[in-house]
Amino acid sequence: MKHQLTNAVNRLHARIILLSRGGCTNAGIAEQCGCSAAWVRTIIHRFNGGGIQAIAW
Repeated sequence: MKHQLTNAVNRLHARIILLSRGGCTNAGIAEQCGCSAAWVRTIIHRFNGGGIQAIAW
């Protein structure tokens, strides 16, 4: 079960980054992904600071 949860989280984080790079707003990404705009900003900042390893769970 843990492996499935890890994949789901990593998939969500990757989707946030891809939508961000595609030009979507944080609010739009949050709505599409079912999370808050603050969480979207956190993931984007982590990615910008440390790359893919920083957002992998």
